[in-house]
Amino acid sequence: MLYSVLAVQAQRRPNATAVREYNGTCTSYRELLALVDAQRAGLRAAGVKPGAVVVTRLANSVDYVALLFAMAACGVVHCPVSTEAAEEALTRQVARVAPTLVVTEPNAGGRVDDVPVVEVGWLAAHPPEHGSPARHAGPCRVQETSGSTGEPRLALWRQDALLAEIENWLRVTGTGEDEVFYNMHTIDGGHAVDLHVFPALLSGATLALSPRARLSTATDLVAAGATVLSALPEQYAVLAEDPRPLPRVRLPMCGGSYLSNRIVRQVADRLGIQLRRIFGSTEFGMILANLQDIIQIDTGLAPPGDVRVRLTPIPGAPDHIGEIEAVSSHCGTGLFGEAEGGTRPGEWYRTGDVGRRTGPGEILPLGRVSDTVLGARETFFAPQVEEALTAAPEVREAVVLPATGGLLTVTATAAAGTSPEDARSTVVQALDALQIEGHIVVIEHLPRTPTGKPHRQLLRARHGQVFSKAPTSGGR
Repeated sequence: MLYSVLAVQAQRRPNATAVREYNGTCTSYRELLALVDAQRAGLRAAGVKPGAVVVTRLANSVDYVALLFAMAACGVVHCPVSTEAAEEALTRQVARVAPTLVVTEPNAGGRVDDVPVVEVGWLAAHPPEHGSPARHAGPCRVQETSGSTGEPRLALWRQDALLAEIENWLRVTGTGEDEVFYNMHTIDGGHAVDLHVFPALLSGATLALSPRARLSTATDLVAAGATVLSALPEQYAVLAEDPRPLPRVRLPMCGGSYLSNRIVRQVADRLGIQLRRIFGSTEFGMILANLQDIIQIDTGLAPPGDVRVRLTPIPGAPDHIGEIEAVSSHCGTGLFGEAEGGTRPGEWYRTGDVGRRTGPGEILPLGRVSDTVLGARETFFAPQVEEALTAAPEVREAVVLPATGGLLTVTATAAAGTSPEDARSTVVQALDALQIEGHIVVIEHLPRTPTGKPHRQLLRARHGQVFSKAPTSGGR
């Protein structure tokens, strides 16, 4: 399935650049397919059979890109573990999924809980397999998610559904072989694979891998010739710190978390590009998108292709606000090792996110259902409060963590040249204006997940003791 589409592109455009690494190394489609064929021979030599689970802990590279297709060709279920995650994450995932093999970077051999470990280069050292592999449509990927589950679970995808999801997205975006997809995420996540790796290589385009040792700049995008990318709001904020026009970037998408109007305006002013809002989940795939080339201030999003979406009522909320639910024929297939939960093709999926209907068939995501913030006068959602706090120049970032009883913790970082005391004072004034009570913690840097989002669970663990207390005098 995924392999056969890549093979068609390799036959059609053998000398075209498939992958360009951040150090300038280019791999053609012919070379990429040969690497995939060598790796699938290596997987078989390691005793991997169809249906087996393979855990990876790899940095972004053409070897990792090729391995995604090699595992698909062998009918393997891929379970990625980020190199940026804590060391115990590998042991935890191995215990959960019982893999046949673990694939790691060089000099990381040995065994993990009696499971063989091989280096990714060892797989590629085998003579390439020739001929088309058997067709594998079944389970192909498990990825950790806590989006709608509230705690880490493993979302399961079938290969036939994943291919249909990618093909649907390619039709919606109108992207093709002339594009350069610029990926600045770890390949372990769906943001990287489903919006960059697979769309690029299944359409005959070029996949450009960014340096992971640092955040990408606008200069990096120009050097790569990027035309398509999807990034988090925080990543666009960093890009805007290197102001320069990006005339080749025709489809800059932003998803993965709440996109504030401030970032939309900042990117338009400093980079000359207009962000396209997208909204999806690890379990389901793409749910909503607005690909119009306009400055999208509070604009609604529509379901892409054959996806259907509805709002279900939330007690106490106005009629035009509700929980976003979605249904599709090409989405995830439940949770790994669990009989219930997650998504099912043809069944309505509760996202756990709140949306506001902005027009016929259009919805604007507002935040998590669990992120409700009770003010004295009205109800807010955490992203709305965060946007209000970061509107002040003294506050660089803010994470709002609601708790029961209307209390919340605000974890903020000060803008460059601003003292923590001044940043805290600014947050106090903003919360007073909204008539919201809370506890404020100003720290130097926000901890982040491997995908680049603020690590809310870790922040709760570090500052959660305030949830059981009423705010001190002054509320802070």
